Amino acid sequence: MKENFSKKDFVFILMTVFMVALMSACSKKPTGIRAQVKTEADNLNPSVSAAADQQASALNANYSIYSISLPKETSTGHIVELELRSPNGQYLPVTTRHENGRLDSEGRYVDSQRSLEVWVQARCSADNCSKYILLVTVVKNNQSVYQSLAISYASDCKFNLVTSSGTIGTFYSSLNAAAGSSQVSSVFPKNDISTCSQ
Repeated sequence: MKENFSKKDFVFILMTVFMVALMSACSKKPTGIRAQVKTEADNLNPSVSAAADQQASALNANYSIYSISLPKETSTGHIVELELRSPNGQYLPVTTRHENGRLDSEGRYVDSQRSLEVWVQARCSADNCSKYILLVTVVKNNQSVYQSLAISYASDCKFNLVTSSGTIGTFYSSLNAAAGSSQVSSVFPKNDISTCSQ
């Protein structure tokens, strides 16, 4: 009887080990590209951006682009998630939707504490959003006081960025104007995503 009990114990332990091994073999492993969110930028004009950032900071209007995700496919297109950093260092999550054949996305955030409006305009390229253009404009008293233009390629580790403020840099009146500018047309993909650190 004791021997029989031992066989049952052995079978139970063997089955338990088999089930654990089976479940761990079926667990989902991380897939896809290593860097899913970009938090580093290549500045297209560092001296202009530094002066613009300083001027916007003095106005307490420096809503900066902190991160841009890689495009995420949905059943009807793509979304891109980003974070803006407010003048006091808080993070504002934003999702731009490029679905149902609409490549452009836009929205507005009202910062009543600082009497600011933050306009976010974004465009995905038609080829699975491999190129993403983001224009963030901070408006005070119906006047643009700070603007960030970012170009992000899905094949790159970093996004490209330039900022403008007051009389410093170039303000774009629309997403079309930004997308057609020489600043955007002179930026090409580096195709270095495979070398990104996590």
